[in-house]
Amino acid sequence: MVAVAFAGVTKEHEPGRAALRHLTLDIDDGTICCLIGPSGCGKSTALRILAGLDEPTDGEVRLGRRRVNDVPTRDRGLGMVTQDVSLLPRRPTEDSIALPLELRRVDVDERRRRVHDQALELDIVDLLRRRPETLSGGEAQVAQIARAVIARPAVLLLDEPLARVDPARRAAVRGDLVRLQRLYGVTTVWVTADQAEALAVADRLAVLLDGRLQQAGPPLEVYRQPRTVDVARFVGEPEVNLLPGRVVGVPGDLWVEVAGARCRLRAPAAARLAGGPATVGLRPHELHEPGRPGDGADAVVAAGTVLGVETHGPHVVATVDLGGTVVRWDRAPLAVRTGDHVALVLDPARFHLFDPHTGVALHHPE
Repeated sequence: MVAVAFAGVTKEHEPGRAALRHLTLDIDDGTICCLIGPSGCGKSTALRILAGLDEPTDGEVRLGRRRVNDVPTRDRGLGMVTQDVSLLPRRPTEDSIALPLELRRVDVDERRRRVHDQALELDIVDLLRRRPETLSGGEAQVAQIARAVIARPAVLLLDEPLARVDPARRAAVRGDLVRLQRLYGVTTVWVTADQAEALAVADRLAVLLDGRLQQAGPPLEVYRQPRTVDVARFVGEPEVNLLPGRVVGVPGDLWVEVAGARCRLRAPAAARLAGGPATVGLRPHELHEPGRPGDGADAVVAAGTVLGVETHGPHVVATVDLGGTVVRWDRAPLAVRTGDHVALVLDPARFHLFDPHTGVALHHPE
């Protein structure tokens, strides 16, 4: 298997209109790196350039020590799964899965054995004799996954690989993909707009917005220490609460006024915002009613009214108006109803703090 590197890769579809801007990213051999971001952020463009389906305007792509900008797709040693399923028409699914082996002139009996073994791995033996037109979108997608991994590629490229898989089966197929990746040790670049999916599978996240790499690192690091407001907003479900606040006081005695409350700040970096606005980030699961052990000495209580509730299986996500500031409260009690008056703890020890002008993070919880 090989490592992957993007070095200053830019893609302009026309002058001044870049889909990807100066992407520099190293992906270690044998790991899963998820490229995440909203639609149009450049993640699929990066994957197409890595696959050789598109050419960079500037920069270079390396597989191991080899520069591959001018290497044809067929010679890059890749397996690829896209959103657009392309199985051989009017032929049994097993023929589509076997195609990479056929192109490598693998013996017929060996092809059949390996196809059957691969189908067992993904629990799709019953699909082998069926034709593509009889498969559901999810079944066809799993067959495409089997085709991508059967030749043991050096690098596996996955572009929204679970997009067509039925929700009831998605977790199982995701688990199978990760299991196969670990088994074969194949370097994997996984593109998805589903950050929950990315957090579940990735060894490393790379967050792209507007064609630029915003942050790359281990999933928990990106979640706990987002470099910018935009990264904090995109990574995490439910979405982080971003609250307008104001920093008051002097260095060594700083406070933040937020959601109708006044909280002492133990964040020296906040001194640069003293006397001005700040953006406070608070994850919805960090909100709770008074009385929970572990609150910091500077925690305060804010009163609010429940505007709405969403039931998520065994827990509730409530939308609460705290004196004109609306927040999302994850893990709210099941008994909470719209219109209820509630008290929520705001613990500044759990605050993320961002410069409201630049969006850059100044402080994270320890």
